[in-house]
Amino acid sequence: MDKNIENLIKENKIKILGASKTRSIDEIYSIYNQGIKIFGENYVQELKEKYNDNQPFEFHYIGKIQTKKIKDIIPRVTLIHSVSRVKELELINHEASKINKNINILIELHLTNEDTKNGVSLDNLDELIKSSLTYSNITLKGFMCMGPVNDDLNETEIIFQKAQEIFNYYKNIYPSIDTLSMGMSNDYELAIKYGATLIRLGTILFGKRNY
Repeated sequence: MDKNIENLIKENKIKILGASKTRSIDEIYSIYNQGIKIFGENYVQELKEKYNDNQPFEFHYIGKIQTKKIKDIIPRVTLIHSVSRVKELELINHEASKINKNINILIELHLTNEDTKNGVSLDNLDELIKSSLTYSNITLKGFMCMGPVNDDLNETEIIFQKAQEIFNYYKNIYPSIDTLSMGMSNDYELAIKYGATLIRLGTILFGKRNY
């Protein structure tokens, strides 16, 4: 494991999520044994296949939300990173209430100019935050954002700085907000510079995929 990551684990100041898309359960346990306690899945089917009630680690859902599959996400995760619509809030709360569970969520921020990216625009952010606070089985924990698809670190820095400003503003208003999820294997150090409390690492933990 990368020495920088080993140091972050030892310091225990920032949460590290192992982005385990396409990784086997054996690979997940190998990384767990090195100190990673949280894993993130992008696809519901993979989450269902890998999850069981006796696992010593927790799963987060970090992929695009398909509303028809929310019922399969809720029982298996402790945090959903990618909420961006009121409709998702409605369904998350409905499914969580059916199993008497409070589900933690992050709102995904759309801070790039890329139409392909998910997330809520800044124009609609305040409305979505206020809406999230009206549901009895949902707790808003903060925000998630992603850098640009072109991996331009100068552009990434602008995005992360903006995310930090948004996080700092709202956490001073709403006491439940304490999480800023941003940064991946190629830009996590920049994310930490701008206040990330949770970073999502794939390649740097698991190695390159075999495809």
